[in-house]
Order: sequence, then structure tokens, then C-alpha cells
Amino acid sequence: MSARSIVRWVVVVLLGTFFCPMVLAQPNRPLPHPNQPNQPFRPNQPQQPKPPSPPQMPPGPITQDDANKAASAACGVMMIVMIVAGIASLTFCIVWIFVAMWAAKDAQARGMDNSTMWGFLVFFLGLLGLIIYLVSRPSEPAKKGGMKIVCRECGKKHSRGLKRCPACGAA
Repeated sequence: MSARSIVRWVVVVLLGTFFCPMVLAQPNRPLPHPNQPNQPFRPNQPQQPKPPSPPQMPPGPITQDDANKAASAACGVMMIVMIVAGIASLTFCIVWIFVAMWAAKDAQARGMDNSTMWGFLVFFLGLLGLIIYLVSRPSEPAKKGGMKIVCRECGKKHSRGLKRCPACGAA
């Protein structure tokens, strides 16, 4: 996931948490009555007899005070969702920075000349960059002694443990 898509998700979550309580707390919105269920009419279905229910007190109409309490509860829930989403986003960004640093150190340990570029590629391209790095890196880490040799065909340096040059493919 790239930084642009993370910012886009954070903006969507923030806008959702801002507008959801405003929509729920509209004072002139018609409120549904609990005695009128919203069931669609289905003429082809046989009517099922309802089991008798225990006697209950009929609920009164929903008041504005009830609507205000529901809006406050929705606002509190959305605030909790916003805090959890912010913590999760921050954690993901920190973990991804460590993944990019690992890719740069691993590229350097494997004797690749452009290890910093691999770190930036993994950081900015996200999972796609990590997959590209894992596919294109040498299979064995460079040895400590004579780390690199020069290819006879192209003149580029590569790890001594590799059977073929990663740049030109010569043996």
C-alpha cells in the first residue's frame, strides 16, 4: 500500500467520522415509529401465523431526547473508530519503514551496488516493490572475504557466489 493510498484512506475515515454524527443528529428528520415495522409487501407468499407474544407495554413515540442520545452514542463510536484507525495506520507506517530498511540492508549484504534505491523502491511501491526486490535479488548473500568479482562480458561487479552475472546473464 503506497503512501498516497494511506493518506486517501485516512481522509475517508476522517470525513466519515465527521459527517456520520451530523447526519444522525438532524433535528427535523422524521423518526420511525417502533410499532410500524418496515416490511415489504409480498403478495405471493403465504402469511405465516405469528406466535403469541407476552403482553408488553406499548412503547411511546421516539422523542427528540432519544434522538439526541442516539446521535451522541454514534459520535462516540465513530470517535473510537477514528482513534483505532489512526493507531493502526501509524503502526502500519512504522512497520513499513522497517521493511524498507531491511530491504536496503539485505541488498547491501548481498553485494548489490544500489541498496539505497531498493529501500526507496520498497517504501514507495509498497508490496509490489517488495515482491520485485525479492524476485530480483541474488539468491545467496555475498561472502565476507572477496565480496565481488567483475564480469568478463559486461564489466559490472557481482557476488562471487553467483553462477551467472545478474546484469547480462553471462556465466
